[in-house]
Amino acid sequence: MRATCVAAALALAACSKRDAAPGAPPPVPVVVALAAEKTIPIEVRAIGRAEPRLTVDVIPQVAGALVGVHFREGQDVKQGDLLFTIDARSYAADQKLAEAEHDRDEARFKQSESDLRRREKAGESGAISAEDLERARAEVEAMRAVAATSAARIEVARLMVERCSIRAPFDSRAGAIRVHPGAVVKENEPPGLVVLNQIRPIDVTFAVPESNLPALRHALAAGKVLVSARSPEDAGVPAAGEVTFLDNAVDLATGTIRLKATFPNDDGRLWPGQFLDARLRLAERAGAVVVPTEALQDGQQGTFVFVVRADATAEARNVVLGPALDGETVVASGLRAGERVVIQGQMRLTPGARVEAKEAAAASRPQTS
Repeated sequence: MRATCVAAALALAACSKRDAAPGAPPPVPVVVALAAEKTIPIEVRAIGRAEPRLTVDVIPQVAGALVGVHFREGQDVKQGDLLFTIDARSYAADQKLAEAEHDRDEARFKQSESDLRRREKAGESGAISAEDLERARAEVEAMRAVAATSAARIEVARLMVERCSIRAPFDSRAGAIRVHPGAVVKENEPPGLVVLNQIRPIDVTFAVPESNLPALRHALAAGKVLVSARSPEDAGVPAAGEVTFLDNAVDLATGTIRLKATFPNDDGRLWPGQFLDARLRLAERAGAVVVPTEALQDGQQGTFVFVVRADATAEARNVVLGPALDGETVVASGLRAGERVVIQGQMRLTPGARVEAKEAAAASRPQTS
């Protein structure tokens, strides 16, 4: 009985060897993804540089000893915040002197008006001559001008006192403090006390080839033109802004045109002087066929992809490419939406090879027992 079973097993094994195709390679394991149909933005990439929306070198408008600094270096300050204080005692004394002189001149003016009224009554009875009356009227006008002059001196003195308290002209971020308490500063003489940069919002300047000018002007005429930007080291979502300036001429030396985009920059990610990767969105293309960029292969006849056919074999398909965006590339021709393309395992493939395809989403999930 045992001999019969052994003989049957050997015969079955021999049949299995005869049934298998001699020398047929096993299927090649690959990871595939679907060619998808999407609406994609048409963008122009450029290297941009962040610039403060507003910048000012704070230079004192009065001379004197610096007696107070009311902020820290690198601090965010609000419009109207007190930054520096200059000794205002001499200017305050000048203001009091101007006020006293104005009181004196105002009293003299009022006295001249009273004298004129008395002389006008006397002139009605012929007690004084017309010449004396005219001199009295001229005296009133002269005293009026003197009082007005002293009033203007008060305003000048008050302004000098106000300028001893230097305040932030807009919301900004302060740089390094250049002058410290105890130093004597001069009027309207650089260097300034500190540089203030407005970084919320912030501008990003960049240039694009002049060939994009017609599309850019058309987009600006239609509405807002969006720009995204981030530093090369930033893996987060790009900051979003919009074009706010288009230069009035093409740079003849470079054949480019300069633009400026403004970003809210509420989180402070963009920093003045920083180089950024900028993307200018000119339009959108509906119904574009896109594939993961990793599916693309370079061959002697150009770029191609491996397509997995219905019979689980690989086909090398030449494709014409469009723009690339965020890990995906537009296929202008050579591929239909819904076809499966190989994104991993291409190195082991040849046209017509059998494949064991696994979807990309399934391949990324951990295996469970």
